[in-house]
Amino acid sequence: MTKWWMVRAGDNNELIPEWQVNKIASIGWPQLGDPRKFASREKFVEHSHVIYADQKPGTRLSWAGQVWRYYNEVALNDRVITYSRETREYMLGTVTKAPEYRTDINALYPNVISVDWESKRIPRDLFSQRAKYSLGSTLTVFRIDDWQEEILALFHQTPAAPVNVTVRDEEAAEFNTEEFEGRAKSLIEDRVDKLDPWEMQELVAGLLQAMGYQTKVSPKGPDGGSGCAGSPGCVRVREADHQGAGQA
Repeated sequence: MTKWWMVRAGDNNELIPEWQVNKIASIGWPQLGDPRKFASREKFVEHSHVIYADQKPGTRLSWAGQVWRYYNEVALNDRVITYSRETREYMLGTVTKAPEYRTDINALYPNVISVDWESKRIPRDLFSQRAKYSLGSTLTVFRIDDWQEEILALFHQTPAAPVNVTVRDEEAAEFNTEEFEGRAKSLIEDRVDKLDPWEMQELVAGLLQAMGYQTKVSPKGPDGGSGCAGSPGCVRVREADHQGAGQA
């Protein structure tokens, strides 16, 4: 059965150009070494507890678990997607070679699979809210089988049926506070991105108030702009269009 995976392209999506040029996807934790040298997942996890002794036990378990799954579950012809935060789009690809440990491309991300990336991308805003939440996980590697129909439907621009989400035991065990905060941040970014200029000025005014400023929302100006003024500090924020216009 073909499995579907989300693989994060580095902490800040900085790996996407490298992935496209080399037709790969890669994950980090180089300090753990080659997982294939360990007889079992338990031995590999024990190793991670030593290597990352300064990290929380749950974090060590999560990191080692993701690398182990990457090598032992990702297979030829599996489907892979990744997210570009810069363009707010998902890339879709197919695994053409099983995972291998190699440092010749990027020594910081030595766990590599070969991937045939599609040139077409899928805008994040087209996904259902439930899909956005699931795909917004901060784990580096995780299964997304439940969303394959919606992904393919959007890729081919056809309607998708409702989805029943399956929570896998190993992924539930890896859940932690950082994961929850990451998903929440992703949802907040989606909401903020959809604000119109007038809603944006109210948000900015509220943030300034939370920082201890007194704010006054300005009325609509002749140029159609919006803005708010705050004190102390003689702060003034003005924005005509938060999705691309200039600020003063």
